[in-house]
Amino acid sequence: LKATGTVVAARELSLRPRIGGEVIGVHPELEPGAIIAAGETAVTLDVTDYDLVVKQAERGVSQAKVQLKQAQVRRLQADGQLVQAKSQLVQAQYNHTLELGKQDVARHEWDMLEGKETATELDRALTLRKPHLEKALADVEAAEAAVAISAADIDSADAGLETARTAVSTAEATLEQAQLNVMRCAVKVPFNAVVLERGISVGAQVTSQTELAVLVSADVFWVEVALPMDRLPWVALPTADTPGAAVVIRPSGAIADDATWQGRVIRCLPSLQANGRRARILVEVPNPLTAAKIPLLLGSFVNAEIEGPTLHDVYEIPRESIHNGCDVWLRNADGRLDVVATQALWGDESKVLISTGLKEGQMLITSDLASPVPGMLVLLPDEAATAQEATARDAAPAKGPQAGGARVQGKGRME
Repeated sequence: LKATGTVVAARELSLRPRIGGEVIGVHPELEPGAIIAAGETAVTLDVTDYDLVVKQAERGVSQAKVQLKQAQVRRLQADGQLVQAKSQLVQAQYNHTLELGKQDVARHEWDMLEGKETATELDRALTLRKPHLEKALADVEAAEAAVAISAADIDSADAGLETARTAVSTAEATLEQAQLNVMRCAVKVPFNAVVLERGISVGAQVTSQTELAVLVSADVFWVEVALPMDRLPWVALPTADTPGAAVVIRPSGAIADDATWQGRVIRCLPSLQANGRRARILVEVPNPLTAAKIPLLLGSFVNAEIEGPTLHDVYEIPRESIHNGCDVWLRNADGRLDVVATQALWGDESKVLISTGLKEGQMLITSDLASPVPGMLVLLPDEAATAQEATARDAAPAKGPQAGGARVQGKGRME
């Protein structure tokens, strides 16, 4: 399959910094047409300000870690206070229980006391141990309040501990960001690249929106090939198990025979060509700058020869041998004209592949006949000469037109 196409970039990148600053270094090969290897530093920015930010972030991390230690100590102290408060509560509850027992003894003694009718209210209260019971109850309530306060202190310590941990994480993230910004002062090339344009020089002030250079991949170019829609079924697209059709790329014009590049079809584009309304396929060409004697240039118009499928039991005949769309002229064994309808499987400007209607060894008429009539006598050039000699001898005209011919032969691969 022969077609034409245009060379385009497989990967194109507008190289921009992630941060702003002053340009203090530029790669010596950052010039249009030069190649820079992947991972090399194309542009270097002044790192001084970002180093200061790193030091500040390191101090912030240290301070946050100190505060975290303090929060952990407060949490441990709150645990100790809660344990102490619970111990005091147990002691107060124990004292209250003992006092309840003493209350029973005191009531029994009061009941046995003689002359209690003359006792004052104070005497009665002291004898029955009412102040002692009230103190025991107050001690229990105070201990319970202390436990509640200690539990609240633990909650507060937990919140402070979580805040301190968050502060450490934030400080560490700030430090990491500052360290990343230091690394980003070296703007690296992400792939083996050809420089198309350079936009800066040493001393320039740049931001994250500044275009430093325009790069394209040096490893692979694409060729956007346009094909008539009826040719598309003959192009093998890649699958999970098989690669796409092989393609030979040649430059157009006077240097067509000076270089070739090997490529493969990688996909069919989802839209037709804007002007020609033809289908478009992408051909991937590896090592476009070094695979031939001359580099394959972006934007150049090239010729593409796409390998087609292998066809069996077909016959290749000249296109001019087709008449009325599908008929061919054959000279039968009797030397007369047969008009045979055929089915063309594929064709181009010069040839047609016939799948039905022809047989091996038939005589195909390739010359033009002025008034072809099935069954008319058709003479070959040598037969016409013999007939002319006979005419000269017998003074009788020879009948039947002369025709050039060729034997029908099979052709296996579509080209």
